Amino acid sequence: MAPEPPSIWTTSIPNESPRLVIVCIVFLLLTTAVVSARFSWRWVHRQRGLDDVMCLCAYTILLLATIFAGVSAHYGFGKHMRDIKPTSSKAVQFFYLYQICYKLLGMFTKLTFSFLYLRIFNQKWFHRLVKSIASIIVLGSLAFTLATVFTCIPVHKVWNRKIPGRCTNNTAFWFSHAAFNTFFDVVIYILPMPMIRTLKLARGQKLGLISIFSLGAFVIAASIVRMVMLRGSALTRDPTWGSVQALMWTEIEGNTSVIICCLPALRVPFLTAWHRARGAGRRPETPPQMMRAHHHRDLTWDGPHQSTSEAHHLSAPTRAVQPNVPAQGKASPTSGSGESKISRSTDSWYRQILHSVNRDDMEEAEPITRVLSSDQQPAATVEHQITNEPNVLELGMGGIVKTTDVHVSTTQITPRIPGRALTLQEFLGDGKGS
Repeated sequence: MAPEPPSIWTTSIPNESPRLVIVCIVFLLLTTAVVSARFSWRWVHRQRGLDDVMCLCAYTILLLATIFAGVSAHYGFGKHMRDIKPTSSKAVQFFYLYQICYKLLGMFTKLTFSFLYLRIFNQKWFHRLVKSIASIIVLGSLAFTLATVFTCIPVHKVWNRKIPGRCTNNTAFWFSHAAFNTFFDVVIYILPMPMIRTLKLARGQKLGLISIFSLGAFVIAASIVRMVMLRGSALTRDPTWGSVQALMWTEIEGNTSVIICCLPALRVPFLTAWHRARGAGRRPETPPQMMRAHHHRDLTWDGPHQSTSEAHHLSAPTRAVQPNVPAQGKASPTSGSGESKISRSTDSWYRQILHSVNRDDMEEAEPITRVLSSDQQPAATVEHQITNEPNVLELGMGGIVKTTDVHVSTTQITPRIPGRALTLQEFLGDGKGS
């Protein structure tokens, strides 16, 4: 019967295992929530790409690494080897498996960003640059992974030092990988900054995108702290105790890197939630007399999607119509034909709208006039005011007719195709649409 290791939560001996387990559980739950949100959003909107595959691989590797860390803590990792002699080899063995997963995790998180850049940026020179950097990351990460697997020859000498054989210098090897990993973290996170600055976006949108990618600074900070902890871990003769701090920071770094991978894909749902929280999702009702104060937006509306392509605002000129408003208490001689007048006026209104759409060469709309409703005014002839806004059309109808702005897009709106990858325009949406 195999000997039972001391309890993870024991307080009878020096014990860092509880801290390690708590860090693993808390960060894994947080990472799982963020990853689930990413894939749920993209699945519902039928958006898939190679960056999603890389992110899924990174999360899978992280999950395996966290399991190995928990099993290692179960066998006594976080305690002195003298207190866990019967199970110390098992604790070191699972710590060794954790290190292999960590090397692969760094590769997949960086590849997630690389494929994201390839998907949203179209410049050929930038594609060549990203592919070159990604190739170096893959080759370097695989080389470090193989070196970790064969840290000792034979391999089982890693957890049983009594076996004859040889092992690499942990100090030089661990620091070289930490330098490689941190350097390419910096490269990957600053790579899109020049491209974002050249985009024709509002300043707020640019700052929002830059801030998302700048969150990679948290991963870099965790990598630097981990490098500080590595020296004590590499030089210790008590690996189950001396390496626990480095392992905790490695777990923090790994979870943080996967979370940062998901944030660009979650920009739109985060903005949508933010707008709803601030009440931006509810459009306040505008009284008719305040409609003229609104500025016309240079947008084209086509069904459920908005296109930010350039649009021309066209409005047909109309002339002021002086209707005969009956005096109070007197019947109008033309009151019997009111319905026919309304019908003719409505037809005239539609003809004017169609005429304005067909006049593509018109640069500016001429002033149009507005008639107040006869039931809103006392008896007397209404004086008509000339307005510069095209959203209220004056007709000889004896009432106010509100019209929407007429827009003609100069570019064709391409419908969304199910299963198509997210484009740069959709990626940079303001979060108000799906």
